[in-house]
Amino acid sequence: MAKKIFVNLPVKDLDKSIEFFTKLGHTFNPQFTDETATCMIVGGDIFVMLLTHAKFKTFAPNEICDARKSTEVLVCLSCDSRENVDEMVRKAVAAGGNTYNQPQNPGFMYGHGFQDLDGHIWENHLDGPRHNQSRLKRRLDMARYVDGFVLPVPKKNVQAYRRVAQLAGKVWREHGALEYIECVADDVKPGKYTSFPQSVKLKRGETVFFSWIVYKSRKHRDRVISLRHAPNRP
Repeated sequence: MAKKIFVNLPVKDLDKSIEFFTKLGHTFNPQFTDETATCMIVGGDIFVMLLTHAKFKTFAPNEICDARKSTEVLVCLSCDSRENVDEMVRKAVAAGGNTYNQPQNPGFMYGHGFQDLDGHIWENHLDGPRHNQSRLKRRLDMARYVDGFVLPVPKKNVQAYRRVAQLAGKVWREHGALEYIECVADDVKPGKYTSFPQSVKLKRGETVFFSWIVYKSRKHRDRVISLRHAPNRP
C-alpha cells in the first residue's frame, strides 16, 4: 500500500518556480534537486516534483499541455485555518501567481486557490470541524474594539500614502494593536444620502482610504495609544 505521494509537475523555468514556492513557505530536499528537477516538501509524506520540460518528457508519453489553456491536474491541499488559506493565496499572488475565482464558502468548508507561474492550479481548503471552529473563532473575534477612519488622498499621492501607512501599521502593531488595515476605494460611488466620498467631501483627482485598527478592548486601545504617543517611543 502506498505510503507517500509525489506529484510531478512540468515547469518552464525551474529557478523561478523554486523562488515562487519559497515565497509561499515551502522548502526543498537538496538530495533530489539538480538543474533539471527539485523535490518540494509540502507535508510529512506529501511531495511535489518540479521538473523542467525536458526532464518531464522522459517520464510522460504524451505532450506537455499549456496549463494556462488546458487543465491537466488540480492539486488540493488542506490548511489548518481560514487565515492560512487566505495567507497562502495572498503570498502566491504577491510572488507572481494569480487567482481564478473568489473564495468558496458553501458552509461545510472554506477554500480558495491560485495558479502558479506555469498555470498549475493549487486549491487550499479548510473543511469539516476545523471550518466550524474557525467560524466560531471569527465570531468571537468580532467582540473586539475598532478605531476606524475615512480619509481623502490625492490619487497622485497614493503610493506615498501607502508607504506612510505601512510604517504606521508597523508602529501600531509594535505597541500591541492586533491589526492595522488600510483599504483604498475601488468601486465606491456617492450614495443618495451619504457614502464614503460624501463623508470626506471628495474632490476631483482624489480617492478614499478606509482604514481601521483592531484592539482587544477599549481599555487595550487606550493603553496602545498612550504608548504610541509616549515621549520615549522607539
